[in-house]
Amino acid sequence: MRHCMEEVIPVKKRSYRTIAIQDVKVDDVVAVLGAEHRAMLAIDIAKEKMVFGIASSSGETLKLVRFEHPRQTREFLGVVDGLKQAGVELDIVMEATGSYGDVLCYQMTTRGLAVHFVDPKRCHDASMVFDGVPSQHDPKACTILAQLHARGLSKRYRSRGDDEKRARSLVDRQRLLARPLRQLVGTLEGLVATYWPELMAHIDLSARTRWPLELLATYPGPAAVAADEEGARVLLRRVTRGAMRAARIAEIVAASRHSLGVPVEPAVEQLVQTTVRTMLHLREEIAKVEKEADAFVAEEAAAGVKHVARMIGTMSALAVFADAGDPTAYKAPAALQKALGLNLRERSSGEHKGKLHITKRGSARARQYLYFAAMRFVRDDAVVRAWFAKRCVGGTKVRALVAVMRKLVLALPHVARGKPFDSKKLFDVRRLDLAAPTHDEVAMAN
Repeated sequence: MRHCMEEVIPVKKRSYRTIAIQDVKVDDVVAVLGAEHRAMLAIDIAKEKMVFGIASSSGETLKLVRFEHPRQTREFLGVVDGLKQAGVELDIVMEATGSYGDVLCYQMTTRGLAVHFVDPKRCHDASMVFDGVPSQHDPKACTILAQLHARGLSKRYRSRGDDEKRARSLVDRQRLLARPLRQLVGTLEGLVATYWPELMAHIDLSARTRWPLELLATYPGPAAVAADEEGARVLLRRVTRGAMRAARIAEIVAASRHSLGVPVEPAVEQLVQTTVRTMLHLREEIAKVEKEADAFVAEEAAAGVKHVARMIGTMSALAVFADAGDPTAYKAPAALQKALGLNLRERSSGEHKGKLHITKRGSARARQYLYFAAMRFVRDDAVVRAWFAKRCVGGTKVRALVAVMRKLVLALPHVARGKPFDSKKLFDVRRLDLAAPTHDEVAMAN
């Protein structure tokens, strides 16, 4: 079997010896290229110790060179400039990994060079096919990058427009603030469950309701409320602007009189107050970012962003534009679905029939926002809610929500072009029961 495979995919012994950047002579490289005035530089990106391969247009690696970034990056750029001056047309190839390659990508594009990215999964899977050894290291990665690019398995780098950069900045800022807020929600829930468990029946700290935090900032425990019941009532009426019913206020105050919780010590009071004040500050900052995002979409963003924002919400729309680009740029809706990692993969063999899963090859951030958008559609749209309920039968709610996400993404290119969203065009209503949702479905959607 191995002999047959080697006839199809020739495997030969390769050397991955590297030389230092200071030992590279541009004239020697030009001489090796000969009459061919086209080459590629395949760069394995790292934090400091980088390796690049100088390869012919056919993908055959001629030299492997190592250098340290940023200490020796100017020497690397000197080699690039030298090859350009010698009349060599260069293609730059690198893995699409993180932000460590952004500096080199910028330097290459400012020199007018074409930069191409290869999916890291392609490199990983090609490691065994390339030389018959499943090992992975920097010099080998360079040779694989060159081979994959020569076979047309790379994508040209596309610089982001101003709208995409602004969208990414706003999404990053919101996520930066939301991450510690989620951690503090868990911390505060643990404190309340320990020191005032009766209050847990009245609050949902993951929601954006303000009164629980204002109450705990002033009265960090049930004993403090019991000692100033009238003050607590006044605070709750003021914070909720009179919206909270008097009966509910009475229940909260009454729950403080004979709490089963652990007595709150002064040190714990300080911890509770510090936690809730930090949460209030983070919520205010998130509200500022979201207000800025709404203003950007309403006044400055391209028309496509505005249309998508009306469908799935401002931050979800910005996340899609930041990570996947303009939906109208894709040839087909399924291509956008694939770019977001929502296309399906299957692993079946013989009689074993595996389940389908999404590939998750796209942006996890965009998928997270789309997941929230899908939850809102299940809550607010009767057609989507009915389709979701039908998918939940015999399956899990998470899988059904992912299926809703996949459907919604197919509509984004059309909506971005200005067409109104109509859920009946995505879901076959003839097969759906559009009756009122069950209590469990509404609770799940909320």
